[in-house]
Amino acid sequence: WSIKNIQPVTQANLWWNPKQLDQTSLFESTLTLHRDFFNEIINHPTPIHIDTLKALKRSPLALDIYCWLTYRMSYLRKAITIPWPVLQIQFG
Repeated sequence: WSIKNIQPVTQANLWWNPKQLDQTSLFESTLTLHRDFFNEIINHPTPIHIDTLKALKRSPLALDIYCWLTYRMSYLRKAITIPWPVLQIQFG
């Protein structure tokens, strides 16, 4: 399958300061997902484990690799070898 030009968010109202996470707000933060993006993630989910994300939270590269490999592994139909040059291109 293939996707093209899917906008993830049609509207965002974010009312928080990441430096003051315990601060309360008068308004509730919301994101409105674009219908096409919503349908894509519902129809093709990736099984991400929240505990793994928490364990990797201090390393953006580790998070990227985990999410990428989880996505790749969840849709494989046969064994595959991913060479180092491909990983280098993927993650820089």
